[in-house]
Amino acid sequence: MLAINQSETRSLQFLCLIGFFMAVAADASNTYTSSYTLCEQTANDTMIELTIDEKLERMQIEQGAGAVCDNLAQCSAIADDLDYMKCIREIGNKNLDILVEIHFNATSAHTRLRTDYDEVHQTFLLCTLEAQQVYVNSVRLAYNELLECRAQMENCSNSIF
Repeated sequence: MLAINQSETRSLQFLCLIGFFMAVAADASNTYTSSYTLCEQTANDTMIELTIDEKLERMQIEQGAGAVCDNLAQCSAIADDLDYMKCIREIGNKNLDILVEIHFNATSAHTRLRTDYDEVHQTFLLCTLEAQQVYVNSVRLAYNELLECRAQMENCSNSIF
């Protein structure tokens, strides 16, 4: 029969405790990874649900810019200088209205989009911060348990002698 002395028993117990700590730490890491992935997915889903339709806004701006170019192209086809200047004057006011509308729409869309992006980013940061806090607390609890068990082992071995 194999005899194990007191020192070897303590070493085995301590190795078991280290194994326990490593398992709990690995579990905490896995939980953090899952939580972080969920935070990313939530942020991505939120990006899909923005308050504005940025593609529609962009299309409308591009249509307005195209209309300005088309208006100017109509005038450039006129050979007579007097008629050309008259066309530019008439089209100029129309183009100015279009450009003011483009400016207003772009500024409004930019502001709303920036607000949405900031909100998504803030939600993501808060979510990941919570996941980090859960991870740190889990590892801290495991470490405290490890220290407590180690202290109990030392007390038991001291009381035997």
